[in-house]
Amino acid sequence: MRRKDKRKQETYRPGPQNQQLNNHVERSRPHLGSARITAGRPVLFTELKADEAFQIDHSLLAQTPDDPEANLLAGEILIREHEFEKAEPFLSKCQDLKPEMMPHRHVLLGKIYAATNRIPAAITEYQLGLASDEDGSIHYQLARLYLKTGDTAAAAEQIQISKQLRKRWDNLAHVSLEELSTDVSRQ
Repeated sequence: MRRKDKRKQETYRPGPQNQQLNNHVERSRPHLGSARITAGRPVLFTELKADEAFQIDHSLLAQTPDDPEANLLAGEILIREHEFEKAEPFLSKCQDLKPEMMPHRHVLLGKIYAATNRIPAAITEYQLGLASDEDGSIHYQLARLYLKTGDTAAAAEQIQISKQLRKRWDNLAHVSLEELSTDVSRQ
């Protein structure tokens, strides 16, 4: 798989949510450390490129093809690579995800539908995923879709909510940085 998106890979602290996937990666690539599902949301591996992460996930799927978290991870990796049509079948196998992970699945489906010009379906999926919008980005994407349909009032409402969430997110980040600098100065 060729990397089309040159943005920096996300990095997250390892988490215990998907122990089967974590154990599989640690067995297959012990020198790399972690492939984790954290905060109820699959994320890319901190030290792997998307193609290597996808290979590891596929080897797990070969053992347990119906694992919803592994399918969600495969779908997310493909979406990040702009392989929307390839990602959709993986996400269709995620019906039995933990409830806290379902909003993320809906957002991923919204991305697929938006990219493949299925705007009404994309709007529906983004609406179902709004519970996971911490920073306003999902509301913003929903606003863009409403603009495509000509619904400027709904778009304006989503932009307003997006701005509020973004401001709250920025304030939380600022507080976290202040706490971090306070903790460092105490050492």
